[in-house]
Amino acid sequence: MPSELSQIYFDPELLSFASPHFYIPLLAVCVVAAGILVWGSKSRPAAFAAWLLVLSLVPPLLGISVFPAHELAHNRYLYLPSAGACMLFALGLRAAVRQRKLQVGTKQQWLATAIVILVAIGLASSVRSQERPYRDNIALFTHAVELSPESAMAWGLLGEEYMTLGRDPEGISAFHRAQSLEPNSLLNNYRLGAAYYLIQDMPSAEVFFQHAVDSYRAQDVVSYDYALYRLGLSQYAQGKMSKAEATLRQATEIQPKGYGYHLALGAALKHQDKLPEAKKQIELELSLGADAEASALLNQVNTRLGEKTVHD
Repeated sequence: MPSELSQIYFDPELLSFASPHFYIPLLAVCVVAAGILVWGSKSRPAAFAAWLLVLSLVPPLLGISVFPAHELAHNRYLYLPSAGACMLFALGLRAAVRQRKLQVGTKQQWLATAIVILVAIGLASSVRSQERPYRDNIALFTHAVELSPESAMAWGLLGEEYMTLGRDPEGISAFHRAQSLEPNSLLNNYRLGAAYYLIQDMPSAEVFFQHAVDSYRAQDVVSYDYALYRLGLSQYAQGKMSKAEATLRQATEIQPKGYGYHLALGAALKHQDKLPEAKKQIELELSLGADAEASALLNQVNTRLGEKTVHD
């Protein structure tokens, strides 16, 4: 039904089979499904509609074990089943009207038509009202957090929209709300680290990038090496060169072809006067493709190496 529709549906109580938020609706659905199947056993058209309604729900359910916590339910899963529901409504309406034994072609048709028109108007009006949040992404995800205030995903997406529009304080506030709901999520911590990096609050950026690294799980939305890379950059920006070197070296070992990884490590090494190692890392960066910043830094390192050689 077009009521309280959202991009994101989330109820923390539904994470347990023992929750009444799960088994009471399940019981209601089973009762309705049983009734529909009994009806279908007595009518071939109803049987077709019933199987279309029930069986087309199976594919999303089969994949539910691999869905993230916030992706268990979407409106699109009901597009095909709704065709079966419409058929059943039409068949039920025809049967109900015929029970009145009205003369075919006159009152019976007018009554059925009037009911269909009223239902269609009601549903169309409801759909129209549900479209309002889709006018822009801020309205859409604000609506999502209003309907699912415990959804970290909804708060995170709202925060991303705020940051895109340059509304950094609101974006960071939304990210903090997401992180408070799921403190051990790499994505929530990474978003906060990136937001603080953007506004040049490097100590806070380092804290949340470190949380992101510590929260990593296999096949996460942000790769482990990239989270390390961003952590290393935040340490470098604070002048913590030895820490940055260790972090960035780990990132390059995991992903030797990471764009910018060797350059950042080379810069950290240069600041510690480890010039031969810095040169090697910058050359590895240039082997991945032309880079003006890497070329300029390599010239600086070569100049300092030449001066050091002459001095020695």
